Amino acid sequence: MPAVELSKPASVNPGLILDQISDYKVTLFGAAPAFMESVIDCASKCEESLHKIKNLEGLLVGGAPTPYRLIEKIVHLLPSTDSLVLYGSSEAEPIAKIKMSEVIEIKDQVKGYVVGYKSEHIKLKICELSSLKEVSQGEIGEIVVSGDHVVRRYLNNPEANLETKIKDSYGRVWHRTGDLAYMDKVGRIVLQSRVKDVFKSGDKTIYPFQYESLIDQNTNVEHSALMSLNGGITLLYTGLNSDKAKSEIRTLLSSMGLSDVEVKWIKQMPMDKRHNSKIE
Repeated sequence: MPAVELSKPASVNPGLILDQISDYKVTLFGAAPAFMESVIDCASKCEESLHKIKNLEGLLVGGAPTPYRLIEKIVHLLPSTDSLVLYGSSEAEPIAKIKMSEVIEIKDQVKGYVVGYKSEHIKLKICELSSLKEVSQGEIGEIVVSGDHVVRRYLNNPEANLETKIKDSYGRVWHRTGDLAYMDKVGRIVLQSRVKDVFKSGDKTIYPFQYESLIDQNTNVEHSALMSLNGGITLLYTGLNSDKAKSEIRTLLSSMGLSDVEVKWIKQMPMDKRHNSKIE
């Protein structure tokens, strides 16, 4: 087991993890983004630390949207390692995967987080929220999945079953993931937002991941969250609290068609307790 309190993965001592990888000759290493970035940043500080992970054959990151800056760090640091982004949920894992090297090649051509090609072991549809009718390629909808490894029902929670489980005419149970995405021409899934986080600005529908995925590439930004607040649009971020950073964020948002956004620095972003990687 990794030397970390699993309920607080972001608090990991990355040096201890590097020692474990080296001492136990670990060849496959997987973690959520916050945990992984801490280890990768530590490994990049000196040749001795980097040497401890050079023998990794495979590296996996999942559990939350993986920042493109982390993907770039990993591919640069470990070019010979088979590094993958994984997408799934507690109810269905895996749903999709993609090589990090491919993500780097296409990230500037998409809006949102690229999570890859659907697993061969799962059935997947992208559907309209209201009718659950499957949308056309390139259109945004909710990811709905079915398969032998997809949880068919929750225990003692009929409300959640009613909300997220759909039985088709063949008796097959489909799970609503709560994630919005589109599929590109070659079958790659690109996440746009959680269903609960989408909002309207005038006649425009705002999908936060489209903006956050770019803002988080700014070297002054650790995490960002775009939201509707008090009748306007607010961007909260952690990182460097400076006028320069805020100006760069506003310029980026304006270039993507969002003006009059209030940009606020906060000391700490509320994150999920399980992975410390998803913004709450």
